[in-house]
Amino acid sequence: MVSKETIEKLRSVTTATLISLLMKKGIKNAVMLGVRPLAPSTPKCVGPAFTMRNIPMREDLAGPEVLADPNYPQRVMLETAPPGSVVVLDCRGEGDNGMVGDLMIARLKVRGVEAFVGDGGVRDAVETAAMQFPVYCKGISPYPSTNRFLAVELQCPIGCGGVAVYPGDIIAGDGDGVVVIPQKMADEIATKGQEAELIETFVKEKLEEGRPMPGTYPPDEKTMKEFEAWKRNR
Repeated sequence: MVSKETIEKLRSVTTATLISLLMKKGIKNAVMLGVRPLAPSTPKCVGPAFTMRNIPMREDLAGPEVLADPNYPQRVMLETAPPGSVVVLDCRGEGDNGMVGDLMIARLKVRGVEAFVGDGGVRDAVETAAMQFPVYCKGISPYPSTNRFLAVELQCPIGCGGVAVYPGDIIAGDGDGVVVIPQKMADEIATKGQEAELIETFVKEKLEEGRPMPGTYPPDEKTMKEFEAWKRNR
């Protein structure tokens, strides 16, 4: 389990920095393709994944009435996803079909869930965005989830936006998109991420002062010595 300290460190690191660090560790496929914040005002999020897998709808097995079944995996998810977790749905990339709406988000928000992420669509989009709860999706659609999806399993490995997600992996989302951090790498990435953000802050200051890009970014040995002095005096 990833510590609260690591989660808080990751909150100060952008997804752009996270993916750069993951690529250096050999993890290249960590950005969910096409999964974006529901609205420009969508808050960023960081938390461990609580996963749910959908398969194509089978009309003989389920319809709208399935939502009344408290044992339906979607309904179980709404009541059992832990506070602080990020609910992640495998919707097979169907952004034109709804996967969540404002009522489900209201339940997750009051239960203390960190965020909702999926490669499907969001219905009641205006109302959902107004709730200021982190929702990341592939599109907007008025269709209910039961139009094409059948939820079949919780807390299993899934694919979302073309990325493998295991329960407990750390999900980080901001204005650039959503990154998946393997659980075992989270501590190292968090520590290196904070340092990388400091370096970028220093480099940006120097560029705004008129420094040329060569030698400033990426920082050469001279620039790094200046950075270390700057960091000590902050």
